[in-house]
Amino acid sequence: MAALVEISILVFLHVVAVVIWIGAHFFEAMILHVSLRNVPQKTKLEVYSRTLFRFNKITGLGATATLYFGVLLAADIYLGTLNYILTTPWGLFSTLFAIALLIGLLAPVQPKTISRLFNLGLVAASAAGIGVLASVAFSLELAGLPNSTWGFGILIGGLLAILLVVIGATQGIKRVQIAILSHQVLAGEDGAGEALKKLELLEKKMLRMVIPENLVALAVIALMVYAANPF
Repeated sequence: MAALVEISILVFLHVVAVVIWIGAHFFEAMILHVSLRNVPQKTKLEVYSRTLFRFNKITGLGATATLYFGVLLAADIYLGTLNYILTTPWGLFSTLFAIALLIGLLAPVQPKTISRLFNLGLVAASAAGIGVLASVAFSLELAGLPNSTWGFGILIGGLLAILLVVIGATQGIKRVQIAILSHQVLAGEDGAGEALKKLELLEKKMLRMVIPENLVALAVIALMVYAANPF
């Protein structure tokens, strides 16, 4: 009974995190940027300067929670215990990923420190994915994971989720830069004209990746649904 309650709580937290993370990206693709296409430039810059920082923080928290609760959930269902989170390379790297990103997103630290924590989080997430593949390849605790439709869906979906985090990180850097440049242009600071040119270039690069980012998100959702209801 206790194990069932534990799994139910993890499922709830995982689903809520997915809704926040991927739902925000769908909002960005289908509502935010579409609504800003034909508005005056000043209005668009005001929206960018006021919303993109918060958007980054919310999606970052959603991504971190989605991946980490997903790892906890998969370990609890497949291995029957959460002990492996603290005793295996993939478990430790997953925890390091979550801690680094949470500190970077929530703690009042310097921008350089945030950047270092963010890079550490991405490296840890990639290392966790490699650790999972190594465990499968070397017949360790996750050796049988790809042998079932549930395990295969979880494995591929998890790896694609890490890819989505990496894409989201590059997009997030662009959003932060656009928000800063928008503030500079609106404030009429020296070099505002040059800042506007940089902003427009970054905006084009960011918008170019919105659809691919959401396609990967759809693939992650499809694999998670397949893992939950194999057919």
